[in-house]
Amino acid sequence: MHTASEDRVPEPEPATGARNTHVATGVERAGRFLLVTGLLLLAFVAYRVWGTGIRQQANQSDLERKFRADAQVLRNYSAQVPELPLVGDAIGKINIPAIELNAWLVAGAKLEQLERGPGVFAGSPLPGQVGNVAIAGHRESFGGPFEHLDVVKPGDEVIFTTQQGTFTYRVTGSRVVSANEVGVIRTEDPSKAILTLVTCHPKWTSDERLIVRGELIGIHSPLSATPVAVVNGPSTGSDGISTDTIGSSPGWFHDAGSIVPTVVFAALCSLLWWAARRLAGPWSRDRRAVLRTVAVWLAWAPLFGVSLFFAFEGLSGLLPSSF
Repeated sequence: MHTASEDRVPEPEPATGARNTHVATGVERAGRFLLVTGLLLLAFVAYRVWGTGIRQQANQSDLERKFRADAQVLRNYSAQVPELPLVGDAIGKINIPAIELNAWLVAGAKLEQLERGPGVFAGSPLPGQVGNVAIAGHRESFGGPFEHLDVVKPGDEVIFTTQQGTFTYRVTGSRVVSANEVGVIRTEDPSKAILTLVTCHPKWTSDERLIVRGELIGIHSPLSATPVAVVNGPSTGSDGISTDTIGSSPGWFHDAGSIVPTVVFAALCSLLWWAARRLAGPWSRDRRAVLRTVAVWLAWAPLFGVSLFFAFEGLSGLLPSSF
């Protein structure tokens, strides 16, 4: 006697070919994802190395315009140099012949100032004045003005041009210190005019700081100190010197204002990619189809590039940063 279960027709096993097709499709999609991710990472590295330099050059031009405008005011109205330069002001120009550096200085040494050029720490005296003129600069991004600071040796000159004149410092030595050794930017002897240049060490890290020291030469009496204006706060030492930049590096999401631009431009990049693929259609050897595809991608490339640039700018404000 047969039962119903014995008469049931067994379900057919899935075809091996179908299984292999699904596996192949999954592998292909994973490969595309990894390829796109890798290309985006390479593009972001390129942005950090070269793209940030584009914005830094624009900022340098802005500092130059402000410096020359201030110089014109001094000539026309016989105005006095402000006693307390404000953070963000154009201080002057720094020239280190040994590494072919010519850059405009900005008042302040937080990241937003260092994106414009080498920055004089808030509370620090200005070049040519008594005290320790402390200046920080990026080493690998935003033009990397201090990229080759490790090449500078004792005897080399650092020349400053400010509204108060031209001042030359002779390098006396260099050393590597901990990122927390903030004392190197303080004034130890208020009767001497010395220089301290600060940048990250080694490149692409913020674990330590490379310090280059110099002393003022060529004049008998340094000018009185007129330090960069700073409001006394938790990040300011007892002598008024800001220690934000040398003592620590901003961590994740240090610029909350970058969240919205990052999301907006990342979404725009995705939208442009989707629209281009839809308009270009599947690949075909037909001449008209090829011309259409080429035209679509040529039109897409600059739009995508600009959107990606601004997306990377926003992303930089959300990732841990060094200088």
